[in-house]
Amino acid sequence: MDTKNIVLFGERGVGKSSIINLLAGRRVAKISSDTDVCTLHYEAYDVTIENVPYRIYDTAAADNDRVDPIEFLNAITNAGELMKELRKKGGVALLLYCIKAGRTPTMFATNYRLFYEFLFEKKIPVAVVVTNLEREDCMDDWYARNKEWFERHAVKCIGHACVTAADDLDPTYRKKYDMSRTEVGRLIRRHAHGVENGGDAWLARFTGGLKDLLTGRPYKSDALGVLTKRCGMEESLAKDVIRILAPESTTQTIRPGAAEGTTKTIRPKTAESTIQTIPSAMAARHKTIVLFGEAGAGKSSLINLMAGEELAPTSPDMQRCTMQWKEYTINFGGDSYQVFDTVGLEEPQLGMKEYLESVKNTYRLIKELDRRGGIDLLIFCIRPGNIITTIQRNYRLFHEFLCEKKAPVALAIAGLERERRMEDWWERNKRTFDKYQIQVAGHACITTTNRLGSGYRDLYEESRITIRKLATKCTADEQKQTRMGEDNLFVSLMRRPKELLAGNSHMKAKDLVPLLMERCSMSEDVAVQLANMIKQDE
Repeated sequence: MDTKNIVLFGERGVGKSSIINLLAGRRVAKISSDTDVCTLHYEAYDVTIENVPYRIYDTAAADNDRVDPIEFLNAITNAGELMKELRKKGGVALLLYCIKAGRTPTMFATNYRLFYEFLFEKKIPVAVVVTNLEREDCMDDWYARNKEWFERHAVKCIGHACVTAADDLDPTYRKKYDMSRTEVGRLIRRHAHGVENGGDAWLARFTGGLKDLLTGRPYKSDALGVLTKRCGMEESLAKDVIRILAPESTTQTIRPGAAEGTTKTIRPKTAESTIQTIPSAMAARHKTIVLFGEAGAGKSSLINLMAGEELAPTSPDMQRCTMQWKEYTINFGGDSYQVFDTVGLEEPQLGMKEYLESVKNTYRLIKELDRRGGIDLLIFCIRPGNIITTIQRNYRLFHEFLCEKKAPVALAIAGLERERRMEDWWERNKRTFDKYQIQVAGHACITTTNRLGSGYRDLYEESRITIRKLATKCTADEQKQTRMGEDNLFVSLMRRPKELLAGNSHMKAKDLVPLLMERCSMSEDVAVQLANMIKQDE
């Protein structure tokens, strides 16, 4: 019986390698909760499902092109090499798109379009596998609640499987793990029928003439427009992709803009008068903590952990729990803390309107905290498997840009209940944070879920002690630095772009665009709209 080829794709940390192990019934693929990548190239694994042989290909993650274009281009190169190999091995029967519940994928629509529409030209069916659902009473309920989210992003899948792929959970979840193997196997058996084996289809065109893939047909005549508008790439990255995949088409396809090559780096001024010390008489005020991080990082769960009660709503769904900043009062250790849960400033999955609203929302929070006396501590919430370059971008945005390095940053790494010792994660990954110049005043390796069974209850209580100690330690200094008034960098960005850009009294909205793209990793389209909003708000 011929072996059928299955290709797994998705962002880093969603559990592609764990899906391989789930199907194989043993650990054959390397898995890791660290920031490093498990699959750097692509790997093939042979599994048998109901006596039918399959070869499952674990691909390198095509992660956020805006924060690490080099890795993104490497992933595309690896995809091309994989397709060359598969052409010799009978083609592809099914694409499995892996996503993780509780985590809004930053490249959700982009990855789908790259693999399904462009690399495979809509000729290979796509099925979705959703991981991290062991806490659901009925795992398939998740898809019923989130189906509209897929429809809104025009992601069409031929089927789905809602599963847990973690094999080291509390024994009470073993039944769900075994059920998950059955569900994924059934999904593959049901939909991996016909095989696209090249010929005159996607494979021959991709490997034999990438120019045709991007520009050869009428509706793909503008490769730059296709990659930027349909796949959401930055223009500069799209040009790099075209140069790599179809270098001979570059001069015909890419039309330099009038201002191309003339952009200069603009260094904003930082006024020393923005830094003030709170008088000792104010030492008794509430300590102010701001949580930030990607959607699904567990900020709301961290609030509940710190409080010792369910204050903030949480959900494993694709919809965000926090659509505007929220304030919670938490008391422990004889101190009172005002903890703020923020909306992640992440453009790709929010959509333009929502993204701009989130910027305004954060601006209002900064102004409000300035009025109250400033920020004592930023807690940066991440999960194991988060992309280090995305972590670096968010760190710079909040610590360097919004708060001008005046508030200390502590790191809270949630989701470590599967570690033999939770602190081991930091010991393995500390050098990576040092390499990317992410400097923190402290860290906490914790779990923020209290629904993993009795075996993890001690870890949850241990995590509460750990995060409270971190908050106490990092807010202990009575000499608090704060950013007051409207002269700080972020308020200047929103209210006084003339001062921000070296005092140019004739600065126009279009002149803000390069700064926003460089400093905040924004796409040009978003930067243009935000710049217009800033100018209108002067």
